[in-house]
Amino acid sequence: MQAERAFRLALIRDVASTYFASREADERIALAEATVRSRQEGLRIAERRLEAGVTSALDFRQAESLLTQAETELASLRLAEAQSENFLAVLLGGPVPVGLTVPLTLADQKNGTVIAAGLPSELMVTRPDILAAEEKLRAARANIGAARAAFFPSISLTGSIGFASTDLGNLIGNEGLSWSFGPSISLPIFDWGARKGNLSVAEAREDIAIAEYERTIQGAFREVADALAGRRWLAEQVAAQVRATAAQRAIADLARTRYREGVANYLEVLDAERNLFIAEQTLIQLRRAELDALVSLYVALGGGQQG
Repeated sequence: MQAERAFRLALIRDVASTYFASREADERIALAEATVRSRQEGLRIAERRLEAGVTSALDFRQAESLLTQAETELASLRLAEAQSENFLAVLLGGPVPVGLTVPLTLADQKNGTVIAAGLPSELMVTRPDILAAEEKLRAARANIGAARAAFFPSISLTGSIGFASTDLGNLIGNEGLSWSFGPSISLPIFDWGARKGNLSVAEAREDIAIAEYERTIQGAFREVADALAGRRWLAEQVAAQVRATAAQRAIADLARTRYREGVANYLEVLDAERNLFIAEQTLIQLRRAELDALVSLYVALGGGQQG
């Protein structure tokens, strides 16, 4: 049962991630195609200027290198798009159906996505790995309620703006390397004739099933913490990259103006155009990574309630 749910969650994650990779490739291809067209026009102008004797062969060759850079990137992106579509067809068990609605852009995919504050950690008990670990405890005739009380932290996972809460940050410290939840009370985790009636937490930890249960819980909380951290810092990266791209676009516009007015050489335009192209491609990549973080959070929380 839990193996089936784990497989289903993994499939959801892979389909979503591959779909976003396909959308990323589409957007980067559209950008590269527009860039190729623009640079073809730039090369045509550079050739005319060279023939008229108002520019050097160096400027012409630099314009040519700008064009070949975009053409090379375009070919690479078309390969990535084909690979994503092929993998998506494998995951879906057949070709993507035709006639679907026009997909949203990566920027619009995230619009309206709100993570509520105060999400309880109890949402995670639906994770298949935790349920599977509890099934092993149940097979060993353990008291699941007592085991949860002893080893499963009951905290709020998210703070007021939907990022990781202080409780989660205190629980997972040192960048995910430490675990601060350590119960010390005695609980009747196991209770039948073959064992002592009441095992302390320390003694219960010596049991293989309990050790696996505790390790599974720790791993689950770390995955949630990582996903929430990714969501927060990637959002900041995207915002910073939006500003950086706007700045690079302004620099490229200024460089082209300076070149036309004869106060700068084409090398300035070359550098500005290259930096703008890289900035625009990076922004698309970061938006895809931000969406992947949301998928990771969905899976880390157990994929919602069991149905």
